[in-house]
Amino acid sequence: MIFGRPKIIPQELSIKKPFFFGLGSLVAALFFLAFFWPSLPPQLPLFYSKPWGESQLAPSYFIALPIILSALLLFANSIFAQLVDGYPLIKRMLIFGAASVCVLAAITVIRIILLVV
Repeated sequence: MIFGRPKIIPQELSIKKPFFFGLGSLVAALFFLAFFWPSLPPQLPLFYSKPWGESQLAPSYFIALPIILSALLLFANSIFAQLVDGYPLIKRMLIFGAASVCVLAAITVIRIILLVV
């Protein structure tokens, strides 16, 4: 991208593979969530940093929050990575960081679902 606006999906191979790896992990977590959605209880333990008990629980639709936030981070970092054209290390750091967050969010969602089902 020399002129024009950046695309949401990167075209450069060094950042395209981690982008799709992070996106694939989120899609897998979404399919897992859709499969187990009917059997989820009304409240799920989502806020592990709070004290044990009722304060950790959230409504079951909040389980999509880590997936949505990490997808937004992945797309935002993809756009930022395409804007820093002369710095390949920064490009890779942005995409690998966002892909890592996506994988960890997918693991978190899957682990929470397996905990309560």
